[in-house]
Amino acid sequence: LVGYFDNLEDPLRTAVVSILDSVGINQNVIGPTHSGSHTLDLILTCGLSTENIEIIPQSEVISDHHLISFIIRMDYNISTSPRYRVKCTFTSATALSFINNLPETSIRFGSAPDPVDLDQATESLESTLRCTLDRVAPLKRKIIRQKKLAPWYNDLTRSLKQKSRQLERKWRQTKLEIFQTAWKESLVQYRKSLVDAKKIYFSTLIGDNQNNSRFLFNTVAKLTRNKTTSEENTQSFHSSEDFMKFFI
Repeated sequence: LVGYFDNLEDPLRTAVVSILDSVGINQNVIGPTHSGSHTLDLILTCGLSTENIEIIPQSEVISDHHLISFIIRMDYNISTSPRYRVKCTFTSATALSFINNLPETSIRFGSAPDPVDLDQATESLESTLRCTLDRVAPLKRKIIRQKKLAPWYNDLTRSLKQKSRQLERKWRQTKLEIFQTAWKESLVQYRKSLVDAKKIYFSTLIGDNQNNSRFLFNTVAKLTRNKTTSEENTQSFHSSEDFMKFFI
């Protein structure tokens, strides 16, 4: 469009770069993309991150331009039909309620020399127990709601959380102090890993969009949301000594 993009003194190239920066568009190609050792082919992105950019020279019989391959990382949501699960809930009062609602069944278990009568009695008992259980603890269908994980949640934080949950269950089952101590230590490690992963995520996000001022302002506003900028007891006036002590 503007000639050799690798010519830093070209005024058209400077103008195009200025326009791209003003609207938050990144130019990702570095190096010659033409057999004449000039940069002619560009990769322009906005809000996307590119990885593994490779410039591969081709035979001049095919083209005098090089092949450029790269990977784009992007988040997308696939709309799927809701999933359901069927379960019944048992509480501490379920057993007593089941016994109180169970009809009299002793009269059905007399002497049953005939196998046919025994099969019928077994089927009748099974039906009675099932109907009583359905009244006390009926099956209910619930939607399995998909949880949207935080973008900085990775395999390491997931494994640390699973380990912490396992230690918590062991402590609640055994009430041993050794499991309680191990659970607390794993919980501290998991929270620290979560904070570090969040820092790395936002640092990478800001670095990839350093030329997109709108995106940066929105990101900073999101990070500082619901955070007070000053304490309630902050004085209206400060002396130069107070100002100096604050930074020393």
